[in-house]
Amino acid sequence: MKLIVLLLGVVVFGAWALLSYVLLGGVDASWLKLTLPKSTSEFGDSIGILNGLFSALAVVLALIAVLLQGKELKESTKAQNEQTDALKTQLDHQKRLNNEQLKRSQTMMEQLEQQQMATRALILQAKQQYHSSEIARMDAILDKIDGNHDKSDLFESCRLKKKGHIKSINTIQVELDKLS
Repeated sequence: MKLIVLLLGVVVFGAWALLSYVLLGGVDASWLKLTLPKSTSEFGDSIGILNGLFSALAVVLALIAVLLQGKELKESTKAQNEQTDALKTQLDHQKRLNNEQLKRSQTMMEQLEQQQMATRALILQAKQQYHSSEIARMDAILDKIDGNHDKSDLFESCRLKKKGHIKSINTIQVELDKLS
């Protein structure tokens, strides 16, 4: 379209230059049966006749310019719409990636919580084994000094320690039951 406008401009300018050349007497125009202008005022009047033609041509060229601007505006709008669509697609993709990352993070948090619970259970079981072995040791001591009244303080101390260990085992068992 721009090429057509350029060619039209060249043709109009060429026609104007050729007409001016003919009217100035540069070409033998005897076959036209026109009288050539004898002064510059007559030449101006001759060119003034073409004023209407050039005015109409200017209006047509202005309309063509408006049409070209409209076409460029449509193309620009289309490009912006395509860019908007591309950004929406990119945003949707980013949302999906964020959701996947969130799911992975939640899964990792769940695994970490399970590992913490398993570790806590192992610690409680180790404490339970310790208290069980202490109870067994206290039972062995109590069996040895059962009839000996001289060691009644030791007997009472062992009995109280055994009670404390039993209480600790029961507390640990409650915590283990909560973890299960």
